[in-house]
Amino acid sequence: MIVSTEGIVLHSIKYSDSSIIAHIYTEKFGIGSYIMNNVRGKLSKTAYFQSLSHVNIVAYKKHNTTISRLSKIEFATIHVNIYSDIYKASVAQFLGEFLHKIIHSEEANPALFKCLSSAVSLLNNSSNVRDIHIRILIQLMPYFGVLPENTWNTQDLFFDIQTGRFCACKTDYCLCVKTSEVFHNILADASTEIKLNKPERALFLASLIDYYRIHVASFKTIKSIEVLQMVFA
Repeated sequence: MIVSTEGIVLHSIKYSDSSIIAHIYTEKFGIGSYIMNNVRGKLSKTAYFQSLSHVNIVAYKKHNTTISRLSKIEFATIHVNIYSDIYKASVAQFLGEFLHKIIHSEEANPALFKCLSSAVSLLNNSSNVRDIHIRILIQLMPYFGVLPENTWNTQDLFFDIQTGRFCACKTDYCLCVKTSEVFHNILADASTEIKLNKPERALFLASLIDYYRIHVASFKTIKSIEVLQMVFA
C-alpha cells in the first residue's frame, strides 16, 4: 500500500553506504521506521533526516513489517534557523532523542503531532533558546499522562518528582523551593519567564528527565543531555 503523510524525523542511522533508516513520527500513522536508499550522491537527501525535520513522505507500507520503504521525501517546512545555530541544533538533537525514546505508539495522534509541529516552529523562531527545551518538555506532559496537578501554595512549596505532587516537606526527590515555584508558574502560564541561573536551569532539566523516567514505563536515559549541558555551560 502506498501512503503519504507529514512527519517529524526523530532519529536516523546509517544503514549502508547509501541508505538510511529513520524513525519518523507521522500525522497519520504515529511512530514508524522507514528506510530510504540512494540517500548519498549527487542529489544528497541527508538534510531531510536531521533531528526534528518536518517532512512530507511517500512510503510503501506492508502489513506485518517493521520497516517501510520511502519512495519520496521533501520538506513540509524548512526550519533554516535550527540547523544554522549550534544551540538550536543541540536542542533539536536532544528533543529528537527524547521523543524517540518516549513515543512507541503506531497509532495516529493528531493532537500530539500538532503539538510537536508547533514545538519545532517555536524552536526555529525563538530568540530565547536557553529555556525552550524546558518549556517543550512541560508542554508535552499531558500527551504522556504525566501532567501534575498544580497545587502549589504557601505551605506546599516543594515539587516531589517521585510522587508528582507539591508538598510541604522536602525529600530527596524534591525540587528546591525556587525551582518548584518556577515549575508552578510555567504550569499556570506557559509563557512565564524562567528566572533561573545556569546551574539551576541544568538541574531543573535533569529533574524533568528523571520525572519522565519515573512515571513513563520503558523510558530510557537521554544521552544527548550531556552534550546539551556542555553547549549551554
